[in-house]
Amino acid sequence: MTTETNGLSLSHALLVEDSMLIAMNAEDALLAIGIEQVSIASSVAEAFDLLKNNSFDVALLDLHLEGETSLPIAETLLTLGIPFVFASGYPNQEGLDPKFSGIPFLQKPYNQIQIRDALLSIS
Repeated sequence: MTTETNGLSLSHALLVEDSMLIAMNAEDALLAIGIEQVSIASSVAEAFDLLKNNSFDVALLDLHLEGETSLPIAETLLTLGIPFVFASGYPNQEGLDPKFSGIPFLQKPYNQIQIRDALLSIS
């Protein structure tokens, strides 16, 4: 069974977050809004491993990971047609490639309602 949210089938989400506490809270929020399964990666390499072996309906990407960014993952998600949301503790999105201009951006700390609203906006 999948959850339909504004036309999106949301049964499996990819969560890329390098802070374990934030990842646990985001996972709880995603599950609470009806996503059935959340796979968590804390690095670009882990995310690519998950993308190779799983099918995702949506993704939540921490923009700034420990020593790297999630932009390579975002590029792949665009190519695969998987909708996603950026999240960051940094308020400034300056320098972000214009192809990402329509991608929702959550400012940390975010909550369940903000995640839900961002997912609703990516239909």
